[in-house]
Amino acid sequence: MKSLQHEVTSEPSESSNPSMDTGAIHEAIVERVEQLTPLVTQMTLQPQGFTPRYRPGQWIELHLPAEDGSVRRRAYYLAEAPAEAAGLTIVFDHPAKSETPLRLAGLEVGDTISWSGPAGTFALPNPLEVELVWVARDMGIVPFRCMARALPTHRLTSHIHLICGFNNLDYAPFHREFLDRSVMDPNFDYTPVALSPIEGWGGAIGSELNVLRQFSPNWNPDHVAMICGEQAFTEPIRAFFAESPAQPVRSVQFEGY
Repeated sequence: MKSLQHEVTSEPSESSNPSMDTGAIHEAIVERVEQLTPLVTQMTLQPQGFTPRYRPGQWIELHLPAEDGSVRRRAYYLAEAPAEAAGLTIVFDHPAKSETPLRLAGLEVGDTISWSGPAGTFALPNPLEVELVWVARDMGIVPFRCMARALPTHRLTSHIHLICGFNNLDYAPFHREFLDRSVMDPNFDYTPVALSPIEGWGGAIGSELNVLRQFSPNWNPDHVAMICGEQAFTEPIRAFFAESPAQPVRSVQFEGY
């Protein structure tokens, strides 16, 4: 995942994680590395000396040495719900010719890495008392996966609509997980969107905006929209919610990276 630039509707504050000095640098041991798809890796880090607290949707910042001797600081969303996490689990892709993910992918079990956080206000509302619309593209799905795993496995009391676009299935590491969740819970809608034709794909093809235009008239107008993905993706989605008079929303949160 590229470095994450904060573009949420409210600035990070101490209240987002009152028990954590988000600027302090800590050490962690690489505990597990798993290849989810040919292009996406999941890595679990075990913090040394304490157990960090975080809210679903927050991120940590990794401090990775570069070839020129400098330290590259990059933010990665946490992928596991706090209650089930045995450490800090991040998920990242492997962009071509991008030095930082290549260095991160080169870490092995037992290696040590520096990190800071957790931080961020892009997080699951607590308590969950309003209908949610989650819109993501590619690796922007990671914070929503963390949020979904923090929710009860039985029927939700509030409706959640998840729309996720991807360039190919290698950028959809949690596709099956979300499909299964949508089958088990009628209050959890999952609409995956292939941005271009994929052989054997039987779902929606086109864009996330097309899906929003199709389904949003049926939603509760008093909902919270949360958007995550690259900035070129988040801007038109944010504009859709802001400019559509038929779809007033309680709030819109978004992050681009």
